[in-house]
Amino acid sequence: MNLEKLAKIKKLAESGIGGEREAALEAYNRLKALYNLTDQDIEKSEMKEYSFRYRTSLEHKLITQIIFSVCGDITTYINKHYKEVICECTAYEYEEIKLCYEIYKKALAEHLEDSYVAFIIANEIFPGDDVRVPAKKEKKELTDRQKRALKISRMVDKTELPRALIEEG
Repeated sequence: MNLEKLAKIKKLAESGIGGEREAALEAYNRLKALYNLTDQDIEKSEMKEYSFRYRTSLEHKLITQIIFSVCGDITTYINKHYKEVICECTAYEYEEIKLCYEIYKKALAEHLEDSYVAFIIANEIFPGDDVRVPAKKEKKELTDRQKRALKISRMVDKTELPRALIEEG
């Protein structure tokens, strides 16, 4: 049974006029019993408009990608003033999108931080010999994230600076 159609029959049963309302209510109850569904099952399947807030352009891209992966190729709307993406989906889809967004947003932030560290390592953007460096601390075991940054740094192409321009200044 298509739950969206059943939700429409329910709406007609709630807002119809006279015999239309009674017939819709009878059909709604009969189909609900036939497919062993509850009112809550049907409410969860109803399409509603939901909004998802973001802060950065990467978060905007991420939430849009998640919406498409959960709901397929649906139309989304962007409210740039409030930095939100709006889409029409079911309550189940909304909860899945919300959960995925929170998990992936945190993972993306960690990955970007690791990539930044890898970029610094690959381009050797460290204090030179003429800059005072604090005393060396005792060596500690690298964390998993530090190891990941080192691994990423091996794949980063070093950015070559125009030395002639730097040395003239």
